[in-house]
Amino acid sequence: MTGYKLHVIPGVTLEGKTRGGGSESIEWVRNGPMKLVRNYTVYAPGIPTKSSPYNVYCTAPSQLSSNTYSDSTVQVMGNSALSMARPASPSVSLLTSAGELYTDGLPTVPDLIRWRTTLEQLKALGTYADLVRRGGRDYLAYNFAWSPLKAEIRRYYRQVVKSDEILQQALRASQNHSIRVGHSYPIDADTTTSLGTVSVVRWVDSYPAGGVVPGGVTATRLRKVWFEGKYLYFPPVSKSARDASRGFSNYAKNVLGLELTPEVLWNLTPWSWFSDWLTNTDTVMASVSDLLSDGMVPVEGFVMSHSRREAVKAQHTASSSWTPASCRVLAETKTRFMMVPYLGFGGTGSLTTRQSSILAALGISRK
Repeated sequence: MTGYKLHVIPGVTLEGKTRGGGSESIEWVRNGPMKLVRNYTVYAPGIPTKSSPYNVYCTAPSQLSSNTYSDSTVQVMGNSALSMARPASPSVSLLTSAGELYTDGLPTVPDLIRWRTTLEQLKALGTYADLVRRGGRDYLAYNFAWSPLKAEIRRYYRQVVKSDEILQQALRASQNHSIRVGHSYPIDADTTTSLGTVSVVRWVDSYPAGGVVPGGVTATRLRKVWFEGKYLYFPPVSKSARDASRGFSNYAKNVLGLELTPEVLWNLTPWSWFSDWLTNTDTVMASVSDLLSDGMVPVEGFVMSHSRREAVKAQHTASSSWTPASCRVLAETKTRFMMVPYLGFGGTGSLTTRQSSILAALGISRK
C-alpha cells in the first residue's frame, strides 16, 4: 500500500498580490520507504511608514546547491551502520570458550582404549593394600600407571562440567530480551554569513523602491544519517543437545565427588559414555558454527536521513520609509528506509532455507 499527501503552505497576501509560500509532501510505502519534502519561501514585508505608500520586500536569496543524499547512498550507509551496530553474539563466546576445551586436549578413541587397558592391568594387580604387601615392583607399577591416569581422567571430567556451564551461560545470554542498537554518522553542517547591502522592491510590481539598504544573507546547511534497530538472538543448540549436555555434566559431577580407585572407575564408567559426550559436543559446535552469522537476527531496523538548506536575506536597519524586510528560503528532505531481516537495506535477494526457518521460529515473516 502506498500513500501520498500534499500540504500547501500559504504565502503572504498584500495589496491583492500573494508572494512566497510553498508545499510540504509526504509519500510512503507500507512496510517500506517514507519521504518528506518541504520547500517554501517566507516573506516578512517592510510595512510603509507615513512618508511612503509602498509595501516592500527583499528579493529572495539565491538557492543553495542541493546537499541531499541519494536514496541508494542512504541505503549503503544503512547497511554499513547495520554491520557496525551489530551486538556481540553469545554464540561467539560459546564458540571461543568451547574451542579452548578442544585445545586443552579432548580424549580420542585411542585414549579410551588406553584407559581401559590400563585399568584392566591395574585391576589384575589387586587393591592398593595388596600392592603394598606384594612389594615395591607392583607398588611402583600401580603408582606410575594409576596416578597420571587418574589425574588425566579427572581433567576430562572437569571439561565435561565446564562445557555444560559454557553452554548454559550462552543460552541464558540468548534469552535476554531484544537488544536495541543504533549508529549515527557525523553531522555535516555549516553556516555562512555575508554582510553588505540588500535590495528592496515594491510588493505589487517589484519596481525598485529606494535602491539598496544595509543588510546581508545567512545560509545554513545540514546533512545527517543515522540508524536504529533491534536484534533477537536465536539459540543455536537444539533442546535435545542441551538436555544431553546437562545429563553428562551431572554424571561428571557425581564421579568427581568420589574417591577414585581403579575398581570404582571400572565399575562406574561405561566407555561409550565419553564417546557419546564427544559426539554431542561436536554436534553443538557444528550448530554454533553454522548459526554464527545467522543466529543474531536483526528483526527491525531503520535508516534515516535529514538534509536541510536555508538562506535568509534581511534588511538590518529600518528605513525612514518602511519597517525592516526579510525573506527566508527553506528546502528540506527527510527519508526513512526499513531493512529486511538478513538482506539489509535495498536487499533484493532471497533468504536461505535456514534463515527462513529461523525467522519462522522467532515468529517473524519477511514483509
